[in-house]
Amino acid sequence: SKQAGIAGGGMAEGLSEGKSRRVYLVLRDRILSNALAPGARLPNENELARFHRVSRVTVRRALAELEREKLIERRRSAG
Repeated sequence: SKQAGIAGGGMAEGLSEGKSRRVYLVLRDRILSNALAPGARLPNENELARFHRVSRVTVRRALAELEREKLIERRRSAG
């Protein structure tokens, strides 16, 4: 599974779909409010999907948008 970590700054455009946008907004708010420190690891896709009660595809869309805005960096986890 992929692991994501916090990167620099950016602003929203690309998500219209409701659930992805909701997950994106929650994560973005946590990042921008510094609830998550730069370099901190986010939970993996499965954990995020369970926590937000959405599919991994939905989580992946939200993470892709955060990555596009340079708010996170995604890396393959060793595993």
